[in-house]
Parts: sequence; C-alpha cells; structure tokens
Amino acid sequence: MDDLFNLVTSPWILVRDENCNEETVSIQDLFLKAHQFEAIAGETVTQNFAILRLLEAILSTILYRYDLNGQPQPDVNQKVLLQRWAKLWDNGKFPPEMMEPYLKDHAEEFNLLGDKRFMQSREARKANVYSCKKMIGDLAVSGNKDRLFSFREWDEGEEPTISKAEAARWAQSLILFDDTAVKKSKEYKTVKGKGPDTAPGVGWGGKIAPIYFEGASLFETLMINCVLLKEGAGLWGDMTPYWEVQESIEDSEGMRLERRLIPQPNDFAALLTLPSRRIWLVEAKEKNNEIC
Repeated sequence: MDDLFNLVTSPWILVRDENCNEETVSIQDLFLKAHQFEAIAGETVTQNFAILRLLEAILSTILYRYDLNGQPQPDVNQKVLLQRWAKLWDNGKFPPEMMEPYLKDHAEEFNLLGDKRFMQSREARKANVYSCKKMIGDLAVSGNKDRLFSFREWDEGEEPTISKAEAARWAQSLILFDDTAVKKSKEYKTVKGKGPDTAPGVGWGGKIAPIYFEGASLFETLMINCVLLKEGAGLWGDMTPYWEVQESIEDSEGMRLERRLIPQPNDFAALLTLPSRRIWLVEAKEKNNEIC
C-alpha cells in the first residue's frame, strides 16, 4: 500500500493552523483534525480550491450514506439529511466513526500509483508526454524552452522530478485548471458539433470564476460549502464521485471519443470530481518517492 502512495493514509495535503504552522496530512488525518486547522495551504490558491472540491465530494458522499455513528443509512430524505448536517455542525468536528467506514471501504480507489489510479485514466498513456514542469501550476514552464527566471533548480541534464505528495496536489489542480496547451487532433472521432480541429480550451475551473465561503476553521469551511440540496431544496441523485465510476471513453462502435460532450452529472460529488483532463502520472526510474 505504501508503494502505491495511498492518499487516504499518506501525507500529501498542505494545511495551516491558527498559528500559521504548516503541516502535511493525509485525507484521513485532515478530516479527523479539520477543527484544528485554519485552511488548506498548498502552493497556489487554485490548487487549494481543487483539493477543497475533492474533500467536499468525499464529505457529501459520506453524509448521504452514513449517520454520525458510521451506520449505513443511504435512504435519506431532506429532513434527515439536514438534521444530520446540523448535528455534525453542533459536534464541532468530524467523528472518526462517521468518516472512517467510507475511507476504509474505498481505500484502494485512492492509490496514486499502481494498476487503478486515483483520478487518472489509462487512456492518457497514449497521449502526449510532458515533463513535470508542465503540471506545476506555480512554475508554468513550456516544454519548448526553460523559463528565464525560475525558483526551482534541477541538475543540468537531469529529468525534472517532484515528490509523490506534490504530484498528488498538482494532479488535482491540473485536472481542474489545465491550460489551453492541448493540441488539435484529427486522429480520433469527435462528437456532433465539435470538429477535429476544435481545441478544448481551459479546464472547467478556469471557466467558472470559483467562489467559496471560508469559516473560522477548515471544519467550518468544509461544512458551509457542502451543498447537500439542489437549488429548490431537492435531493441530489445518488452520490457517485468519479473514482467510483468505471468510465469508458469509447462509443458503441469501439471508437475513441477524444473530445466528447459529457452530460451534466446529477449529484454534487460527481459535479465536483468530473475531470476536465485525463492524465496518467509516470513514476521516475531509480528514484524513490518521486514523479517525473
């Protein structure tokens, strides 16, 4: 499990407490100590937002499926759901017995590496290969030339690498905020109204002008941004975050749809985790705990 860098138990999320001390925590530790942290404190605010969306997807899924004692209760109505949220708010922290059953049952889906990778697609291995400089959002170095002023240094002639923890953070940012540097392609069949030469544009996060509320603690921030009801106070559909779905990117004829139109998901968790880009991280050869 450690070799696969499991995001539930391996530290990778940067957080800050009220005294401005920074700490790197796993998903499990973040939820259990969220009331002690002030905010997510990654490399950029866009990265923080991407990780916040991921955490909200986990939280909303758990609230729809479990009570505060961790007992499965998936058949909820509006009243039960709001009471569950209110009790959790009054509790002031996330109880371990509520959070751990889901994280334990779905732990294998949160591996950064291995056969089935968290928020990654095997099909991406057939696409363009980029240096890790491409995925580092506060560096933004083109693959064509080095940046004139750079605050990171790698040995000359050495393939740039970053740690698995940092790669996990930037992967979430890349999936949501990727730039327009995706080449036009005539190789694959495309959907009606989207010709082969239509560039996909920036990622979804770059189009929506992200806004969220901040509480006095990370616990409060997670709670007040957890949208459990749709507009009009109706329940969402069954919470189905992206990592629980076996998605195919082929049509009924077995043809790849590189840039297809995707129906809008009908639940909060799916909305928050629908990736704008398909990626596959490459582990650096002969280097421990690094991604290139």
